[in-house]
Amino acid sequence: MLRARFLILLVTAVAACAQGKLPADYDGYVRRAMKEYGVPGVSIAIVKDGATVLLQGYGARAEGKPGAVDPDTVFGIASLSKAFTAAAIAMLADEGRLGWDDPVVKHLPWFQLWDPWVTREITVRDLLCHRSGLPPYGGDMLSFFSPVPREEIVRRLRWLKPESSFRSRYAYQNNMYLAAGEVIRAASGVTWDEFVARRIFDPLGMKRSSTSIKNFPPDGNVAMPHAKVRGGQQLIEWPNWDSTGAAGAINASARDMAEWMRLQLGAGEYRGKRLFSEASSREMWTPHTITPAPRIPPGARLPRPNFTAYGLGWALFDYQGRKAVTHSGGLTGMTCRLLLLPSERLGVLVLTNAENPLHYPLIYRAADALLGLPETDWIAVHRDAQRRTPERRFPARVEGTRPALAPEAYAGLYRNPMLGDVRIERNEARWRLRMEGLGPEAEAVMEHWNYETFRLTWKDPTWPLTNLVFQLDSQGAIEGARMEVAEPADPSFDFHNYPLERVHAKK
Repeated sequence: MLRARFLILLVTAVAACAQGKLPADYDGYVRRAMKEYGVPGVSIAIVKDGATVLLQGYGARAEGKPGAVDPDTVFGIASLSKAFTAAAIAMLADEGRLGWDDPVVKHLPWFQLWDPWVTREITVRDLLCHRSGLPPYGGDMLSFFSPVPREEIVRRLRWLKPESSFRSRYAYQNNMYLAAGEVIRAASGVTWDEFVARRIFDPLGMKRSSTSIKNFPPDGNVAMPHAKVRGGQQLIEWPNWDSTGAAGAINASARDMAEWMRLQLGAGEYRGKRLFSEASSREMWTPHTITPAPRIPPGARLPRPNFTAYGLGWALFDYQGRKAVTHSGGLTGMTCRLLLLPSERLGVLVLTNAENPLHYPLIYRAADALLGLPETDWIAVHRDAQRRTPERRFPARVEGTRPALAPEAYAGLYRNPMLGDVRIERNEARWRLRMEGLGPEAEAVMEHWNYETFRLTWKDPTWPLTNLVFQLDSQGAIEGARMEVAEPADPSFDFHNYPLERVHAKK
């Protein structure tokens, strides 16, 4: 008996020793990473066993301007919003106001996709796990870069052609989350914004969080986005991302997000109060869609997970023998990531005001230390992997070509039922293109590139160079055009999903 007690004490002691702590130089490591990745400001929250391990801001809210980042600085959390949407659905499911496997049309009779069978069969669960069959990031030009209302965006999804069969493979789909937001409104009687504020922000004390850039805290403690622009990085004003809604519209501070991590690690319970059931927590963290294994360049020393999947609002994989629950987020000028290791009751959040993967080395350096694992210089590992990753190549310009038609032949009105009207005008020997339904930023100067391809340079410098390729019929008349990015770009610039048809004037 004494020997058994001794062994129990010994095992307990070994387990306790295995639990590490943040290295003394972690602040220095953060600052080194910020310098190497060129990030002006970072805010980090780490919770372990219900306690706060770290809550710290670093750097500036705006590069070259006064105002330091602190734990209360508000950032856009982008797709970390999806887990909030899944939690809202979970609450309504717990209350019997909807079911995970309810057909979407039960709550949104007007909902329609390209395929009538998919329209009938798609469920609330399907909206949350990226298996709709729609193209990855399809429709994002409307939800991320336009003032089109959320319900109208969802209504226009009927014109988005699927890329694969229903439930056959993973394809990340923001607009299915917009549809989930509309389901929440139908089932609860309040908007997604109101539901998240009342049922999640308020109980967690997330006082600085909002679902609109119009509701920032009045004290001005808000990080400014720094976007990738050709040849460098540029401080920009906050774009209006409100149309992203249930897919990505939440803004929050690290302090607020620490409470969100406590709720998640508590399987829906927070400070003695249950917001959603333990069964719903398991549902959200259960693999629903197998995701492709990460493409790791040959020779890179990045972790190679044994499984990768998507649950409901969360990405799932294994790390050092432990189940990991995570999500990243990215908007113009901001990126972030949250990692949960539920078996260790550990959560790590990194918010940044620039467009790069700085969060990667900071999260894994902290997680390894707190798990008592050997030290790895994740900055060096990740930078090495970046160098080994081949860049996407784009076709070179073919010199000496001319368009087939006279300049005035290309001017006129073009249309896509999802995107709306696109107008091309020629004045003073210059072409201009305007996507009339997407706001003032969706305007470009157009110049001939080669053959029937024209190059678009957008008014908004954060938009990528784009090619517009005209298509001629058998008589040599323009019947339509298609767009495609002409340089590396965020996948939400999904120009290729909107073939344009020439609209001829009525005779």
